[in-house]
Amino acid sequence: MFGRKSKMKTVFVSYCWADQGSAIVLEKALCSLGLRTVFDVHDLKYKDSIRGFMEQIRSCDFALMVLSKDYVRSLNCMTEAINVFENVEFVAKVLPVMVGSPDIFSPEKRLDLVEFWSDFAERFRQSSSKLNLSDLGGTVNDLKRIEKIGRKMSEFLDVVADMKVDTLDSLLGNNLQSIVDCLQISPSVVEIELLRWQSLRSEEEKLLHLLRLRKRFPTDSRVLTQAGEYYADQHWFDVARVYYEDALDTNPSNDEAAIGLAFTMTQCGAPQAASDLCTTVVKKRPINGHAYEVLGLRRCKTISYRSNAYLLGLIS
Repeated sequence: MFGRKSKMKTVFVSYCWADQGSAIVLEKALCSLGLRTVFDVHDLKYKDSIRGFMEQIRSCDFALMVLSKDYVRSLNCMTEAINVFENVEFVAKVLPVMVGSPDIFSPEKRLDLVEFWSDFAERFRQSSSKLNLSDLGGTVNDLKRIEKIGRKMSEFLDVVADMKVDTLDSLLGNNLQSIVDCLQISPSVVEIELLRWQSLRSEEEKLLHLLRLRKRFPTDSRVLTQAGEYYADQHWFDVARVYYEDALDTNPSNDEAAIGLAFTMTQCGAPQAASDLCTTVVKKRPINGHAYEVLGLRRCKTISYRSNAYLLGLIS
């Protein structure tokens, strides 16, 4: 969302769709620390390749793994996890967070998971053997993925179980201090306060804390942007528009405020003004996926934003 422009660390958010709510909370918190995230909610577009997106985990500085019972039994999630485990310094790169009880900390539970993947591979192998070779298609690659997870699962679980892993609640409760220490970043006072705001659960607490932030940091563009986002979420678009406009007056290069203002303008019946704002953002940063979404150009793919912007005449 904001933070230091130089040497911005990139975090890939790996999670199971059943835990999307927890993942969204964590992703917003990471952005509040000035980190850039790769997150399928806003980086994976309609008809994009899921496997191609998953490959990006290798090029990111860190991988946040939202570990849960569903995660360690998900083919896509464990494909991501094993790719990191195999190809990089796993312990240095992974940021594990526990949601619920992922069944990885007792030897018996780990053995159950190893057996789960072994049985899964055997069932899949037997089912595919009944098909003609010409009918298998991508089934062969799926079987290879399952077998690979089965071979690596025990080793993967041993390493993760030996790590101190924070729960989601404890991590949010200490304002992601464990991750701050691990990544060796120094969030500002404003960033810490905004992170604390995002960890609040009740709407009353969030509103009161936001009002205190407005009083304490009346001209901070990031606080104004957060206020705009809060009121937009409440569908108070006229109020949100004022905050976004103030944020841009304070910092004209605040792309998030510009996109937020564009979205509120679409809700307030000013589509041309919204389009102009997003086009300005795209001209500065052709890979900003949120700008394309507000423009309605969801067909643009993450890997080809710049070429799409050129073809659409948004940049030269």
